Amino acid sequence: MIRSLKTRLVIAFTAVGLGAAAITALVVHLAFSAQFNNYLSAQQKITQQNLIHTLVFDYQNHHGWKISSLNHLDMYTMMNNLDVEVLNNSGKLVWSSKKINSYMPMSREMSEKMLSSTRHLNQESIPLFLGKSHIGTALIRLPQLKLPAIDQAFEKSVENLILVASLAAGMIAIIIGITLARKIVAPVQSLTNASLAMSKGQYSARLKPSIGELGEMAVAFNTMATTIETQERLRYTFSRDIAHELRTPLMILQGQIEALQDGLIPSSEETLSSLHNEILRLTRLVADLETMASADSAGFSLHNQIICLDELAEQTLADFHGPLKEANLFIKSQLDEHVEVLGDPNRLHQIFTNLLSNATKFVPPGGTIEITLKNNDSYAHLSISDNGPGIEESEIPFIFDRFFRGKGVKSTGSGIGLAVVADLVQAHNGEISVESKKGHGTTFLLRFPKTPQNLHNSFTSSSYPNSKVLNKAK
Repeated sequence: MIRSLKTRLVIAFTAVGLGAAAITALVVHLAFSAQFNNYLSAQQKITQQNLIHTLVFDYQNHHGWKISSLNHLDMYTMMNNLDVEVLNNSGKLVWSSKKINSYMPMSREMSEKMLSSTRHLNQESIPLFLGKSHIGTALIRLPQLKLPAIDQAFEKSVENLILVASLAAGMIAIIIGITLARKIVAPVQSLTNASLAMSKGQYSARLKPSIGELGEMAVAFNTMATTIETQERLRYTFSRDIAHELRTPLMILQGQIEALQDGLIPSSEETLSSLHNEILRLTRLVADLETMASADSAGFSLHNQIICLDELAEQTLADFHGPLKEANLFIKSQLDEHVEVLGDPNRLHQIFTNLLSNATKFVPPGGTIEITLKNNDSYAHLSISDNGPGIEESEIPFIFDRFFRGKGVKSTGSGIGLAVVADLVQAHNGEISVESKKGHGTTFLLRFPKTPQNLHNSFTSSSYPNSKVLNKAK
């Protein structure tokens, strides 16, 4: 069995080329033979008509059948390989080309030799008329159609030319097949090599773009490779950062507990509060990890019900009253009433919480956070804005990626919160986008359908074909 794609393509191209040449040769041969047969048949008909006309003319000139006059037809019948018998109107044999009593013995001998070596077709009986009077019958046996020697030589030369052309077409097909096979197989081989390189951890492998379907395949592979490379880099960064995040509170807990055990520090309220804060820090980190794991699990489901978004927003703002006051942040809200959507209340609350927590982390003291909820058309439009430091334009396309944390930003977060928000918005068939400019604050824009539109029960980041995550800079 031939496994090489290149070899199979060469064989296929060669087979097609040779097959086309063979079919062409066969069609030309059959058409050539048919045309010659038609030509010979037409010539026989003309010869037959000439003979009938001559017989009637001879009868008319002699006012009857005259054998001596008919004998002059022996040369005509001999040259055309005709076997002719003439009967009178009573059916009696008058003259026959087989019983020629020619005055030229050599001609008679030649005629008999030609007639004896010629294969004739079935006899045709043709009545002879002079005007409307029946004067007799001509029995004519025409020779079998056969190409003349010169025509046979011509046909043979044509067949030889077709054979040479077929062989040339086969060679051209092989050359073209090898050339095209190389062009087709080269990108496939490059894809194989790049895939093998990626399987070994070399995520920088890329394919050279080209045109056509193979070019589209190369672009799709490069996009996939870039995504995998980015995800691997983010996972590495996250693993490193999470190890640091875990190590710091664990070291603090270990040091303070050992100091308590050794009696180096008193068991005071301040010490217990410090230990409690480190435990809360670990709890938040583990909760983020658990949320991320849930987002990757097919068993994570939405428990949908009719939710009043304005009431949910007010409840979330009430929950954040203390943290916002402590951070010296001002809150503004403009909420339309009775904005109802179908969704999971816990997950929608998590969206509000994550976005407000994110704003609280980055907006400096004295800053403002503004929440707006509008009841427009078939959608509920929610925006959460702040006048914080904003986001670098180059980082905006990645802020919804998991594990992503902007450069130069001092934050204790794990880089999961906004990714979870995007997944939850998509799970509710919503859309989320961000508008930001460095030094001019950030605005998150969300839109939820007010009526059910194919809500997804399974919460997986790859299960929302009808949803969008949009990123744009002001």
